[in-house]
Amino acid sequence: MSFNAEALAEAGYSDREIKWIWAYTSPGVAMYNAAGAARAAGFRGSDVVLARRGYDMRKNPRINRAVRAIFREAFDANHLTIDKVITDLELQRQAAIAKGDINAANKSSELQGKYLKMFADRVEHVHSIEEADETELVTLLTDIVGKLDGVDFSGLAGILGDRGAVEGSDSDTSGAAAPH
Repeated sequence: MSFNAEALAEAGYSDREIKWIWAYTSPGVAMYNAAGAARAAGFRGSDVVLARRGYDMRKNPRINRAVRAIFREAFDANHLTIDKVITDLELQRQAAIAKGDINAANKSSELQGKYLKMFADRVEHVHSIEEADETELVTLLTDIVGKLDGVDFSGLAGILGDRGAVEGSDSDTSGAAAPH
């Protein structure tokens, strides 16, 4: 059931309930915001009062059935498309700007940008030595040598066994000095 004020009125919903359902289920109005929908439906009072009115409307079983039916149809594969989602985000962004809600406008822009893959969530790194160029290898080795400076490798020769001596250890017969 898409939003249809006449059908809701015929089913016995009051004008205020119809307005609340419309606001709660409409992109760019107060979608998923029970207190905002209460305000849009004409309820008056503090934020606490509006939150309570919205909560009461959302928990009303009859209203909840109508909301779920509207959302179920909206998310039907024939209605929910990438174009619709992007359009809804743009409508929400414009409504947020009109209200002066920069945070909401920014979030809509961010979601649009994520869809367009404008932002990198992570930096891609070289995954193997074969992929690294000489400069990257020298940088990596310099960092490794710097972190290993002052590390005692004397116990490593016993772990390596017959695989070879550790450079700079007493068993090293090449005469080469350990890098520092």
